[in-house]
Amino acid sequence: MLRKTFTIALFAVLTITTANAAIRRVGFTATNPVSGVDYTSLQAAHDAAAIGDTIQIYPTNPGTTWTCTMTKRLNLFGTGYLTDGGYNANTGLQNITGQCSVNLTLDAGASGSLFTGIGTAKMTENAQFTVDGLTIGIVQFSSVNNIIIKRCIVNSVTLANYAPNDSWTFSQCRFHPPNNNYDDISCYLINPNIPTVGGNAVTNLRVENCLFTDNTQRVNLSNAANTGNTGQIVNCIFYRSDPIYHSNFNNASFLIQNNIYVNGNNDVGTSNCIFQNNITASLQSGNTMNIASSSGNKYGVIFNTTGGNTNNFNTVFVGYPYNVDNSNNTVFSEDAKWQLKASSAASGANTTGGDCGAFGGPNKYKLAGIPTAPAFYKLTAPSNTTGVGPYTITFSVRSNN
Repeated sequence: MLRKTFTIALFAVLTITTANAAIRRVGFTATNPVSGVDYTSLQAAHDAAAIGDTIQIYPTNPGTTWTCTMTKRLNLFGTGYLTDGGYNANTGLQNITGQCSVNLTLDAGASGSLFTGIGTAKMTENAQFTVDGLTIGIVQFSSVNNIIIKRCIVNSVTLANYAPNDSWTFSQCRFHPPNNNYDDISCYLINPNIPTVGGNAVTNLRVENCLFTDNTQRVNLSNAANTGNTGQIVNCIFYRSDPIYHSNFNNASFLIQNNIYVNGNNDVGTSNCIFQNNITASLQSGNTMNIASSSGNKYGVIFNTTGGNTNNFNTVFVGYPYNVDNSNNTVFSEDAKWQLKASSAASGANTTGGDCGAFGGPNKYKLAGIPTAPAFYKLTAPSNTTGVGPYTITFSVRSNN
């Protein structure tokens, strides 16, 4: 008896709330496209969708930039990143090649939408991180609220666009500027060039379990209204190799908790911020993380000691600053290298006794941004062809919650 095993992916949606919600696809390389399911553009799929429908976005060869103006509440699912089996990619996952980026403009009708697993990334052997991610802007004067962005590569998101934006959540994301451009400071949550007017503000912004591990701008409220902006930044990792500040809160009220700052916390405009149980190598003068009312913070943490290019010299992360062994072989993937060593200063140091950083807390960072959908990854059949009588097929399913 022949037993045949192969891998497939099904990005079925767990969050559909409409009984008859449909799934549509863009970028799917079907030999015979299915009418009403497969579309040649993201905008066409959006226009055909009903509120609550799901659109699956697949990477392509060559890569595609999908653009869309969203006017309705939808669920957009990608396939995750660092899954191509190449250098510094995550192993044991479906080998998905190709690239895709997604550029969205949201109108008020898009409130309540979910974006997960969007963006692609791969690391080349010359240590170039090629990224295509998610870029979001908002139609001018539109209030777009209750957006969830989960397990995505985020290039930039423009909030505070002349209207209040409430209850945006960024969970388990990796923030990275497009095209490996570390110097243009183009990765941000709040556009520093568009001030809020008329008392409008960004409220209840939550950023949790995210990686900010490249030379990118973080949260920039420098031109926003001085009052009314509120949010939380919890269980994130911030790394920046130059002394430019990480974030400018412009005296907004933020809770900053259980984070790790590798080369020091250089946030500015933090007079109304509360810092709790953060880990940092050093502090910039005037940063309120250093005042008495900030509790549980650890300062002067040594993240690595001098030595050879071996992961044995990392004191906080398993793969920082070196991600190779004594034979110069890569040890961890590009995002797995930020996991904590058991004996690090960040282990067991958060406000509830768990770990600080993206791999701590209740919503731990998910390697490769695999979306929150089940995957049928194995199929076993008795033969290549059916015969008379029952034909039994066995599926194996993996949860990606």
